[in-house]
Amino acid sequence: MNALLYIEIERRLRDEFPIHLEAGEVQTLENEMDGILEQIKRSESFEDAQSQLDELALFQSVLATLCFKWAVNLTPRMRELVRAFDRGDDGQVRRHYYEALKA
Repeated sequence: MNALLYIEIERRLRDEFPIHLEAGEVQTLENEMDGILEQIKRSESFEDAQSQLDELALFQSVLATLCFKWAVNLTPRMRELVRAFDRGDDGQVRRHYYEALKA
């Protein structure tokens, strides 16, 4: 996760609510998400993808916080990740999501 972007967003949240992300910030988050998903797709096996799935779970958590705590408008793809990977800590959910990405 791009920690600097997250820190900047958190800092801005103290000053304005709800927050609206700039186009460049949205693109940075989309790129981050795409990079993690691509790494998972390229993994050799479910076991090999665990660190990327952990990263995806962290990313999903950050997006969920931005969306539900701070009323940040996420893109449809980001909202779908928040919904679909909500239980990224559950092994069955992780495996299902992994297999869906690999299909």
